[in-house]
Amino acid sequence: MTVANVTPLTRAVFAPYGAVIEAADTQGRMANDGRALRFDQNAGLAHRPPARDPALALYRIEPSRLPLTVDYLERHPASCQLFVPMSAARYLVVAAGPAADGGPRSETLRAFVATSAQGICYGPGVWHYPLVALDRAATFAMFLWQAPAAADDCEVRRLDASVEVRP
Repeated sequence: MTVANVTPLTRAVFAPYGAVIEAADTQGRMANDGRALRFDQNAGLAHRPPARDPALALYRIEPSRLPLTVDYLERHPASCQLFVPMSAARYLVVAAGPAADGGPRSETLRAFVATSAQGICYGPGVWHYPLVALDRAATFAMFLWQAPAAADDCEVRRLDASVEVRP
């Protein structure tokens, strides 16, 4: 079994997998008659056929504990997938690069711990594990471009070797 240690989520370390959405380190601009700061994000909300319809859903995730065994990953080849915490503490983000056959490459798997002030946007085709709430139950808003048949843009594959994610 391979081991992946959790690292803090930052824009730089997550860049190969997509974008981190946060207001903490970006320059805001005044909005709403000076009552708000607007922080524009470059989330790369990309999609290509057959994904075409915007889909917004809410996910309620029960908490889990580390270590955690990851034995499968999923991806959406035609669409990005955006998650923004609505009610959360820390949560785990797991992503991996592709193997030569296009499937997930378990030895490239990385695990990140995100805060309640950070959202993430997986790029199209990025292999990832479902989000894991760490400290308490969490609710996320999720957005993606949906294909007419969900099976056209959601692929799940088992890893050749499980990966244990440790704190």
